[in-house]
Parts: sequence; C-alpha cells; structure tokens
Amino acid sequence: MKSIKNILFLLAILVVGCSKSGSNDSPDDQNVIKDTFKEGVIEMGIYSGGADLGVVIDQVNWSADNVREQVENVLNNLSDEENPMKIIQKVSENNPWLAFSLILNMTNCDYYIKDQTVLGKARGMGWVMDNYHNRSADKGSVYIETLVQTDEISDADKRIFATYTPSEDLGSQLNAIDFSNFKREQQPKKENVLNYLCDVTTYTAVNNVPGSQLNLYKIVVYTSSLFDKTINFTHPYYLPEDGGILRLDIYFENIPEPTLVMAPKSIIPRVVTSGELTTRTATPSTTINDPAWGFKALGLLMSGFSVLNEE
Repeated sequence: MKSIKNILFLLAILVVGCSKSGSNDSPDDQNVIKDTFKEGVIEMGIYSGGADLGVVIDQVNWSADNVREQVENVLNNLSDEENPMKIIQKVSENNPWLAFSLILNMTNCDYYIKDQTVLGKARGMGWVMDNYHNRSADKGSVYIETLVQTDEISDADKRIFATYTPSEDLGSQLNAIDFSNFKREQQPKKENVLNYLCDVTTYTAVNNVPGSQLNLYKIVVYTSSLFDKTINFTHPYYLPEDGGILRLDIYFENIPEPTLVMAPKSIIPRVVTSGELTTRTATPSTTINDPAWGFKALGLLMSGFSVLNEE
C-alpha cells in the first residue's frame, strides 16, 4: 500500500491571483471585499519561480496529431523566466523528483462553487480532471481523461472515475498529508488576496527524512472566513482550516522562495448552474484507494509527455 500512497502523493496537483504571486503587498482597504462568497468561479493558477506553470495548457489542441509542434511554438515565444520547461530543466539538474512534481503541476483549474459544493475542473498536459466535493452530502469523486491520441493506453482506461467519502478519507488521500509532524503558527498580519483579507498560517516540518529529494519543508496558508472550507478539498494539500483557503505557498526546499504558489487569477461571484456542478463520470467506477486506479491515473497524467517524446 505504501507504493500507491507515494503515487497519490505525486498526484497532489489539484488544483488546481491579481499578480503572479496572487496577493497584494499593500492592501487597498477601500476595495476590500466583506461579503460572504456564496457561489461563483475561482480561476486558480500554479506558479514556480515567478512563471505560470500552466501557460502552455490552454494554447494547445491536445487531440491533434502535431502536439509537439504546438507546444514548441508556445514555448519558443516565452522568455526563459516565463518558460516553465526552462525552470523544470534547471531544477532537474539537482533534484529529479522535484522536477517531476513540477511537471505534474503544469495545470490550470477553475473552481465552480455553490454553498458547500465545489467542482474543480483542471486541465493539464494532455488531460482533464473533475474533482468534486460536496461537504453537506459528504461525497467526493475524481474523474480523469486523456485528450491525446495514444496507443499506449487502452480505450477502456483513457477515462477513469473514482469516489471517496471526505469525512473518512480527508481529501481522498490524493492530497492528505499527516500534519502532526508540522508546527502550526498563526501570523499576526493579514494578507490581501484579490481584495479578500486572509489570515496567514505557517505549517513548518519538525522532522524531515535526511537525503530525501521530496521533503515538504513548509506550507504558508492564506485563509478567508468568507469562503466555505469545502474548497480546501480541491487544493494540492488538505489542511484542517475552518475558513476557505485562497492561496498556498509550498516549500519543497529550505530556501526563502516557495517552490510552488497556488493562487487565484480571478474570483468572480456569480450564479452557478447545476450543470456546472455536475462531474463527468466513467465506468467502471471504483474507490480512490484502489491501487489499480492510482497507477492508471498516473499514466493519464503523463500521457501528454509521452506524445512530446515521440519523434
């Protein structure tokens, strides 16, 4: 069972700001929002080294037969500082496992929220994912589908679906971490995330495995009481916070700058339809703890890169 948990740890990408950091250093008190967020859409981004890791995703037709050419065209128009592959290549020189984690985090995600229900619709390198969570009904599910043309995955496995019970699985084990090994500290200063004032909490690891290439050193959490905590199950890590988490700064290395920043690009209160909260499904359905499902999920999340490696 340990191997499948390691795989699910690497799948912690779900994802998933005003600027690339997603917060303002100088909050504008006149524009601070004080109304409770009941329903609407949050567009989430994942950043590393100041670069948007998902910059390629929505500019490529992943079902076409020239995916590699499309990706190269997008990357060639980016500066080295904006190019996620340049950042990943640099990281891989010293830490291949961390580079692999960054690859899986090359995503964009829209959260469709209504009261205690959220559907995270994520898009990655050649795949799409629905991450559904209903806190009042205590139901959750994950749907993953590859978009690429590949013979390496059987037709039956090109879309998979699994369910879980959030109260029992704490984020479906897809994003649950044992934070008993972390010191929790509430910071005195609030931060502004797209005009929502957030409490800031730091989780710092007490002990890490010596020599491990994927230690989680610290997570900085930005939480707003105006958002229901149901959205927390859709994030890369589940943290037991009472308010809704709007931003995460994730440190895989003991350095001043975070390895990953999950932050909203936009927060739009609006009416959300029942159709926008309906997840896609696939048969047969299984549970999130099924080891076979975890291995299939990893294959789907890497399917876009298999096409890029084709000559």
